[in-house]
Amino acid sequence: MALVEHGHAEVARRYAADGDGNCARALAGRDEPDAAPAVPRDGDHPHEPAHGPARNDREAELRALPGPHAAGRLASWLQGQGRIEEAVAVLEPWAGDANLAAELAIMLARHGRVDEAAAVLRGFLAAHEHVEWVLDLLCDLLSRHGRADEALAVLDECAGRYAGLTPELRYRRSAVLVDCGRIEQAVAELRDHPVEAAELLLEAGRPEQGLAVLQSGPHGNAGLLARLLIRLGRVEEALEPFRAEAAARADADGAFWRRFSADR
Repeated sequence: MALVEHGHAEVARRYAADGDGNCARALAGRDEPDAAPAVPRDGDHPHEPAHGPARNDREAELRALPGPHAAGRLASWLQGQGRIEEAVAVLEPWAGDANLAAELAIMLARHGRVDEAAAVLRGFLAAHEHVEWVLDLLCDLLSRHGRADEALAVLDECAGRYAGLTPELRYRRSAVLVDCGRIEQAVAELRDHPVEAAELLLEAGRPEQGLAVLQSGPHGNAGLLARLLIRLGRVEEALEPFRAEAAARADADGAFWRRFSADR
């Protein structure tokens, strides 16, 4: 579930509380204690038609609550009734709130309105700099719908605003390229950053190439090297440097205590 994947557990919890099984299952996968959706009241199942006094009472109750949290709960409830346009209308005034902008965009994308979803996230990012998870969500949305070049353009635009391609933006750009199958281009763009390239290749399931890239660079990374070797089945080789370091530390500690004992 995209909300949970992108760090929006709070938004997902609101959906789960209003009976969204997908959100509940996604939260349960994170060992959320309150992940299970609440048992609906009589006449309050999220997929039943919107009619009857219990239904009307629930809607009135949600509409009477103030603030963005209440708006999110009302929108998720309306969406559960299939009243998408009303849910959108509830969230649109709150599109300056990161969580609700994300909720609105995901709702729109879920119903095939990808252009509108992207516009919501673009609008938020234009007004709020350095909200990385919203940027991730926009790039993921575009990439998943075959619009990787648009995602790359968004990142390049951010680089212009942020005075350069920061390590975070550079890595996001590479991730977009990998997601759309352009791995060689991603590696080429990271030729001056072999550790990042090796990490990316490991995540893309190409540990042998990642190992070659890492070993070609001027600086190593013991943790990443070990992960690459383990993925390749070379476990003993991966553990060897750590064992040597532990042995050297034990020797140093022993020498210290021998000197300490001799001075007493």
